[in-house]
Amino acid sequence: MEQSISGKLESQKDNKTLATFVQFMSVCTALCGLICLGAGVLGFYWGTAVIKPWPPLTWNNCVGGFFMIVFGVVLTVLGLNSVSADDTTGTAEYANGIKEWAGFLDNFLGRGLFICYLGLRIMPLGKYFCLMAGLALLFFGFANIVVHFLWCAEVKVAMDYLNKISVLVGAIVCIAGGMGFYWGTKVIKPWPPLTWNNCVGGIFMAVFGLMIVVMVLSPQNAAFVPKYLMFLDTLIGRGAFFMFVGLRIIPLGQFYCLVAGMVTFSWGVLNIAVHWIHNADGEVLRVSLAAKEGGKAQKVEEVKN
Repeated sequence: MEQSISGKLESQKDNKTLATFVQFMSVCTALCGLICLGAGVLGFYWGTAVIKPWPPLTWNNCVGGFFMIVFGVVLTVLGLNSVSADDTTGTAEYANGIKEWAGFLDNFLGRGLFICYLGLRIMPLGKYFCLMAGLALLFFGFANIVVHFLWCAEVKVAMDYLNKISVLVGAIVCIAGGMGFYWGTKVIKPWPPLTWNNCVGGIFMAVFGLMIVVMVLSPQNAAFVPKYLMFLDTLIGRGAFFMFVGLRIIPLGQFYCLVAGMVTFSWGVLNIAVHWIHNADGEVLRVSLAAKEGGKAQKVEEVKN
């Protein structure tokens, strides 16, 4: 079973949906590289304000910033090269050198672990931008690790993985909803209704999170989902829903809700991206059926029936 990204693409040249997915992940990798590059420049600049000949501890930001610049360039080149099959970006020679000397970057697991390392290393480089940039890279690194197992697994196993992680994300949404409601009680007043926002939003987030958990863990008790909320049983629909919930969680309260919202939003984007690994052109995959039976993609008309 091919684990190498370039190897699997080479063996499945005619699979357009697989190529589309890799292009999407490559664009995200290039963006992460640019973010890392920007954080490295800022970290180096802020480091010059505190660096001294002794102790070497004061060199940390400058040295760290320099390496983040180098690693950012590496990720950007690697991402740009995978976007275009005919090398319109002119990065093939450099990207091939990177793959030769750092082969772990040519599979999603190695790339994910590397990006997670960069995220953790960027966070302490400087100010708020580096913290947010580090979190973004950390989430994308986790996404690459998850994609590695989906990339190598059969449809049934891949959908089972997605369901299990969706339960975890649903639990995070429930907790964020409860905390948002609690913080909302501190500011709620009879008037204006604007002060009701966190309480009302917290209730809906808790309900949405519970619905996700029940839908995955106890589908026999959630028959209303495929009947009235069919979009939650498809990768694209579920992904868009997670993105909406994530954006709604972010302004609910304090730092936990910000992180929980970013995690939920990122998981939604990943669900939509994974659709392009397993779908057939013009068709969708029922997650519940695929996890249970290893089902094939179904036409939209069949899903509605």
